[in-house]
Amino acid sequence: MLELIQATKHFGDKVAVDHLSLTAEPGKILGLIGQNGAGKTTTFRLILQFLNATEGEVRWEGKPITQMDVNKIGYLPEERGLYPTSTIEEQLLFFAELKGYPRKQLKQELDSWLEKHK
Repeated sequence: MLELIQATKHFGDKVAVDHLSLTAEPGKILGLIGQNGAGKTTTFRLILQFLNATEGEVRWEGKPITQMDVNKIGYLPEERGLYPTSTIEEQLLFFAELKGYPRKQLKQELDSWLEKHK
């Protein structure tokens, strides 16, 4: 289970996330919806430990989240800024290979998964 407990992030005088508490149950999909500047990206960056919270905490299975925990979380940002000309399939294969998944096996599983979720 993923929990944010009173998570807050300041950038100077700007409050990007203000005492956010939420729980994501195992096996569930979490999506954040809001206007630009609402703090969605910052929240995911806190969860993934790209940023440290000014206040509050991020917990995984009741304990402070670790990099090993972060590796179990999938994140799909709206913008594909790093590789804008690559297809989703190419990016999924690339990032999975970085995590050590064998390309041949992954390609078979990916084809099946993408067909299932059209």
